[in-house]
Amino acid sequence: DWYKGDWKEGKKHGKGKYYSKAGVCWYIGDFEDGEFRSGDWRLSCGGKYSGNFKGNKPALGPGTYTFANGTKQQGAGSHTILNFCGSPFETNTL
Repeated sequence: DWYKGDWKEGKKHGKGKYYSKAGVCWYIGDFEDGEFRSGDWRLSCGGKYSGNFKGNKPALGPGTYTFANGTKQQGAGSHTILNFCGSPFETNTL
């Protein structure tokens, strides 16, 4: 994995960019105590989630999923990020 951004006490904290080692996703936004907080999670197929995060997953509450075909879904997040290319995956598998 690759990270470029602010650090605090050895953890990602503040503005930053995270890229998965597999190159299938990246996150640009705010970090707090080493975790995603608010930003955009993009997938290589063209899908993305924009909103708040908790435990590195979309937080329950407002957020926007944009699928690779351009379709948008707004509303409550979930604790599974959809792979906008097809199947669901858990964020902890990255």
